[in-house]
Amino acid sequence: MKRLLFFILLIVTVDFSFAQNGYTVFADQSYHERLSVARRLNNSSKYMQAYEVLKGLNEDVDNAIAGNGLTAASLPNVEDFKFYLNVLISQAECAYMMNLYREMEAAANEQFDAINERYDLDMGSIEEYPYQVASYFKLFADYYYILGTQDSLYYSKSQSYYEDALEYYDVAKDVENLAIVNSDLAQLAYIKGEYQNAREYINSALQTVSRRTIGSNDKNANKDDVDRRFYEQLITARALCMAQCGDYDEALDEINSIIDNAKKSRSKSLPEFNRRLAKILMLQHFSDGTAIGNADKLYADYFDAIKDSVENDFMQMTADQREQYWMLQRPFVVDCYQLENHSPELLYNVTLYNKGILLQTSRSFDLLLKKEELEELTKRRMYDAKRLASGNESDTAGEYESLIIKKMDIDGRRKKFFTSLSHTWRDVQKALPKNGCAIEFVEYEKLSNMYFGALILKKNGKPQFINICNADILGCYCPKEGISSLYSLLRSTSGVNKNNIYNDTVIWHTIWTDELISAIGDCKKVYFSPDGYLHQLAIEFMLPDKIKDKALYRLSSTRVLVDGKKPDAKKIRDGAAFMLGGIRYQSYNEIENEQDNGNDAMAFEILQNKSLAFSYLYGAKEECDSIFSLRNNSNDLYLQSFDATEQSFYENCNKFPLLHISTHGYFSGDKNIYNELLASASKDVLSESVLMLSNSLTNLKNKDFDSTKKDGILSAREIACLDLGNVELVTTSACQTGLGVITADGIYGLERGFKSAGAKGMLLTLWSVNVTSAKLFFTSLYRYIEEGKSVHDAYLLARTDLSKTKKTTINTRMLSMKTLASEESKINVSVNFNEPQHIDPYILIDVWE
Repeated sequence: MKRLLFFILLIVTVDFSFAQNGYTVFADQSYHERLSVARRLNNSSKYMQAYEVLKGLNEDVDNAIAGNGLTAASLPNVEDFKFYLNVLISQAECAYMMNLYREMEAAANEQFDAINERYDLDMGSIEEYPYQVASYFKLFADYYYILGTQDSLYYSKSQSYYEDALEYYDVAKDVENLAIVNSDLAQLAYIKGEYQNAREYINSALQTVSRRTIGSNDKNANKDDVDRRFYEQLITARALCMAQCGDYDEALDEINSIIDNAKKSRSKSLPEFNRRLAKILMLQHFSDGTAIGNADKLYADYFDAIKDSVENDFMQMTADQREQYWMLQRPFVVDCYQLENHSPELLYNVTLYNKGILLQTSRSFDLLLKKEELEELTKRRMYDAKRLASGNESDTAGEYESLIIKKMDIDGRRKKFFTSLSHTWRDVQKALPKNGCAIEFVEYEKLSNMYFGALILKKNGKPQFINICNADILGCYCPKEGISSLYSLLRSTSGVNKNNIYNDTVIWHTIWTDELISAIGDCKKVYFSPDGYLHQLAIEFMLPDKIKDKALYRLSSTRVLVDGKKPDAKKIRDGAAFMLGGIRYQSYNEIENEQDNGNDAMAFEILQNKSLAFSYLYGAKEECDSIFSLRNNSNDLYLQSFDATEQSFYENCNKFPLLHISTHGYFSGDKNIYNELLASASKDVLSESVLMLSNSLTNLKNKDFDSTKKDGILSAREIACLDLGNVELVTTSACQTGLGVITADGIYGLERGFKSAGAKGMLLTLWSVNVTSAKLFFTSLYRYIEEGKSVHDAYLLARTDLSKTKKTTINTRMLSMKTLASEESKINVSVNFNEPQHIDPYILIDVWE
């Protein structure tokens, strides 16, 4: 690393004739054309396309180097080596735009290794290399910046690398990147609350922009759209810093000047500038009580601009591009919640849209196409891909998609695609029964603190916003002296720790405030959707006496009341069930796995690195045996032992309205409570929530197992890719199935996986459950359903039955002297299941009456 930091200052005397005059490996101009195409795509915000071009180019570059018997560092031509580094830099920069931080790290490390290897040959005296080193520092600065959104400790590393990048961009006289890195440092300082420092970095960036303009040979430099947009972004960002420092008049003058110019030029950035103006007005309001002015209208206008953009572009985006797009809008969602009771109608609509859009991202445009349209589009995509791979831009597929969308406007398919995103609070109100109310809980930031609020809607009148509490203060609350905080108790997956939460009425009354209870009034049915760490609390069982007589229904969003996708009670009662239980996780024979590719390799690698061990569940077999027997339905399919494979699950999961899985569940992700806003998070964390199926343990223990093959591990990521549109209800008798990374758009775990796949209702668990209590609970649940009770009533009755259980037979594990292995045996003991750890882990989602 020392070499990398100081090589510019060293003079190394070597023979450069070989490096300067050697033959070129990349003489074929197509290599350079492909890099140019990728950069143009990246500059046009077509990041996914750019990244695919760069991945292919990187692979071909590596093959060309190896084919000549060389390594990257031993390339005989200096320009070849610089080209190689530029491909890596471009790929990493593109990965950064999509928050693919693992890919960034890999590219930056490869660049670092190549530079260090090359050093003794010519790195010490070639003038062009400062740019390469500066780019290396910037890539790692960006990498740690992304990680800092999860753990702020990474921000200091990010700042250090940005400062190193500044030094070397200055040596390289790269004024454009000097401005960009200064703006990055400003953003970093802003996030840390160092607003004056952020302001100074922006001033440095503006000075650099001026240097670039004055020194440019391009007569149209001032008219360049990219330069102008960057300049305007810097000015409006500086206005925000001024406001954070209390200089409101100066901030308003500066941003209004930019807005006036944007109106005259009809700039596409005008909605974004208006959003920043609204934030400044809100900051001034919180500081000195000044009226919010037209902040609510500015936010409403920005919301309309977002929806227009989505309708124009969403159908043609990939799922990744959609998710990325919406995550870039997250600051708006966070900011507008600060309006609180100034505009509850807008906030309710934003909440419905926000909770619906990421489920919409998983919907494929192709599903709406007619057969002949899909065939033609597929051909064009293949043609475009081949053209891009050879360094030629081509978008015949995009042109054809535009034609199809026009057809969809006529035949109604386009409207169908966006129906679920068009719901407003008025639609929810119409769907409510006379005696019902809807509650959207929201977590939001105000003045550097996190708060919980509730948007409550009744059959008549407009939505009402109610302040609940400071979420940070509640999270730090300790139920008893010497007991961990609520945050720590939530992070634990042990049921015993949950008793301290659910037995503490202070927490109950903090969430269900008197004002909220008063707003609910005489309503008998309460349809609520949680947010923030309320996702990890069964607040429907933490009710003060005043509302204990209410029927509470947990929903992923109150918008589902409008969708008309309520689970069909008749199909659940009379339809067939697909059950998996009594699963054998370890085979004594070598397993040949020749099934198709497409496995979630990341899930496999995460679990294999944890060296997990899990045992056969006799209680799960007894549970499924009991349910299968009492249902007595000849159409049921019950797979157990080695038959409960991942492939069997795929083949049968959509054929039955009922799906019951009794197995080991596991969430391997970070249990910390925070709002994760990274677009790439969903790709990673959906691999961290899993259900174990047949032979999973055998495959995990096999260090040579091909993780692209079916491994017996069913991840949320794999579930999300399935079609479970025929499934009315999924019940999981397994640990931690309701856990996942908390985002502003819900839980990224099995809940998101099943919901994205189209399952209507789910019964999941919030922590590790006792196998005996789970057996009793689910057996009672299905018995009551068979007797004709609604799923919701059966759920409550099963919970009540469990709480009354005093004595039962339980399974314990003892060492067998014959096999020297741990085996289960049965003993009779007295067990009291009337504790929250046993009766409260089960949450019923999107099942209502």
